[in-house]
Amino acid sequence: MRGGRPGGPARSAQGRDHRRVGCVRPLRGDATVCTRLAGSGRDSADGFPGVKGWGKAAASAVLGRYHHLEDIPRLGERWQVDVRGARSLANALREHWEAALLFRDLATLRVDRSLLAKVADLRWQGPADGFAEVCDRLKAPHLAERASALSAGR
Repeated sequence: MRGGRPGGPARSAQGRDHRRVGCVRPLRGDATVCTRLAGSGRDSADGFPGVKGWGKAAASAVLGRYHHLEDIPRLGERWQVDVRGARSLANALREHWEAALLFRDLATLRVDRSLLAKVADLRWQGPADGFAEVCDRLKAPHLAERASALSAGR
């Protein structure tokens, strides 16, 4: 991470403001749950309802300071981060603690190594049999054409 202007948002090497996109720091602490702890605007597309009152800014600021859910003080008055409604946020987190832990667990990518003999097994080998038929049913034949073209280019 590189700092932006003094007092400004932290930016990655790509210049993205991670707080704006709902992430603390890539691959550090519980950043993977930042948006799910918050529910980030309570997006229902992923099925996670989020914790009431927590938005991207609060989750980013709090996890940016404490990095792990377990390190966040139970009382908002003890937080060493400036967020609006810290007491309410702390109460909501305490009330929905099990859900926040579940969001983190569900957001954690796991690979069962016994399923893979070697890393090369993860390499895409082209569209599976029947892919074109699925694309036709979805009224998206262009996807099958694209997949075939990509596969031929390998």
